[in-house]
Amino acid sequence: MLWLLLSATSLVASVPEQSRASALTYSVPQLAVSLLRGSVAPGATQTLDIRIDKLDGRRTSLILVVTYPSGKIARSLHYVESRQGAITWTIPDDAGVGEAAFRLVADGCTCGEHNTIPKQDAVDGTVAGVFVIGALP
Repeated sequence: MLWLLLSATSLVASVPEQSRASALTYSVPQLAVSLLRGSVAPGATQTLDIRIDKLDGRRTSLILVVTYPSGKIARSLHYVESRQGAITWTIPDDAGVGEAAFRLVADGCTCGEHNTIPKQDAVDGTVAGVFVIGALP
């Protein structure tokens, strides 16, 4: 699992040097994501660009869990059939201001039954990170 710390000016990830692609890119062996923005306002959109290294010709479920500064938790289920894609969502107005955390899990099961993160043995890759929700200007 990646543990990330977002400061006012930089993002530091506790990952091996060779897997650092950019300041807002997080990677694990089969799953990599890049945040479109490191900071976003309530009501605006945030996007994760996604790359999956190994799909093995199968449809893959992506479970996104976002925990907002207010404590609100949003879960969503997405499917991909290609190696690249994106998930875009709107930051809720009641998200609060501060650090938001996300966790994206790639899972070979496409049953659509996931209300929570699946068991570890069913997971193809997990990426976690943070971004900042700022007050509206």
